[in-house]
Amino acid sequence: MFTLCLILFSTIIFSCIQCSGNSSEITNANNGNVNRQTQGSITIIKYDTARDTTPDVSDADVASLAAGNTEFAIDIYNKLSDSTGNIFFSPYSISIALAMTWGGARNQTETDMATVLHFPFAQATLHAAFNALDLALIRHAQSGGFDLHIVNQLWGEKTYTFLPDYLKLMQVNYGAGMYLLDFIGNPEPSRLVINTWVSDSTNQKITDLLPKGSITGNTKLVLNKCHLLQSAMGGYFLL
Repeated sequence: MFTLCLILFSTIIFSCIQCSGNSSEITNANNGNVNRQTQGSITIIKYDTARDTTPDVSDADVASLAAGNTEFAIDIYNKLSDSTGNIFFSPYSISIALAMTWGGARNQTETDMATVLHFPFAQATLHAAFNALDLALIRHAQSGGFDLHIVNQLWGEKTYTFLPDYLKLMQVNYGAGMYLLDFIGNPEPSRLVINTWVSDSTNQKITDLLPKGSITGNTKLVLNKCHLLQSAMGGYFLL
């Protein structure tokens, strides 16, 4: 018996040279529905609610989102096709990772990102539609005999402000909590913590995702999006 293994991994790193922020609102104590837990050198903050497994969106909304994602995929392909050689990328993984970052965007940045990404809805409906699409993919994989493992994870600078509304948005629609690390004081150990998590999440298929120097004292947020697909078929492939 052989196994088909497909791993799609997106990582976005946000750095800010002149950012002001103080995370005392969240990190000094539990704040309302935001809970804080400490595991060794890592602090975990999560909005105290489970992921919404029955998002209130219509099939037409999900179809509109998929159509927009397809337009974005074609745009990316047209850019990448200028290069020589074979091309392999996951436009869906990129779209949903950027949707998670778009949840924190406002004003002109929010408008520009929505235009480039072909997002058809305002914030609330867009994230609920992504949630519905993600859950539908998992159900479809299970019914077809596939094992689709989707993991979303946020890593934040422990002294930076992350608003409770954003944490709720990530938890409800993507099942993603926030792990706080000391990017400012210990960027290299923080990088190793993230790489270990990535390795564990991909069954040791990706062992050194973030290269040395990729995390600096200016890093404020790292977002990981992982799709791991396994199926009993006629071969073993890591794409």
